[in-house]
Amino acid sequence: MSSIDLDVLLQSVAKRAGIPRAPTAEVLNLVEATLTALASELPTNDVRALAQTLPSPLGFALRASELPGGFFERVAQSALLDLPAATERAESVLRVVGDALPAELLTRMIRHLPAHVARHLQRESASPPPPHPTHANVRGNLASGRPGSAHPLSESRPIRK
Repeated sequence: MSSIDLDVLLQSVAKRAGIPRAPTAEVLNLVEATLTALASELPTNDVRALAQTLPSPLGFALRASELPGGFFERVAQSALLDLPAATERAESVLRVVGDALPAELLTRMIRHLPAHVARHLQRESASPPPPHPTHANVRGNLASGRPGSAHPLSESRPIRK
């Protein structure tokens, strides 16, 4: 039984792929094309486990792709997209699916996938924000002015010649 809701999955993919107003059938086709290409890269037992985890329409349709080419080329052919668009959108599908899968299945799948595909399935770690940049104190220009500085702009006088 699936714990993933199909409508939520499709909305998440559409939003992440930057196509929030796309027809549901178009997004569903993209998800199916990506999952079919994914199934081609996985052993049978992982494909079965993935099919059981996915919503039933996607799980029932999950099968290995018979199209030639690499992962993203198969997605492009199946979804009828050009390669750059298919790559970008398939990466979005992989991110959403990766976030929705159980950790154990995700770990097993990542072991069997090429690195350029697996990296999109991996969950994004919550890393701390980058440190605030520090700038050298450069005097003599408008950008270095700040409240309370030695020479505030509000108290400046024009230079007369």
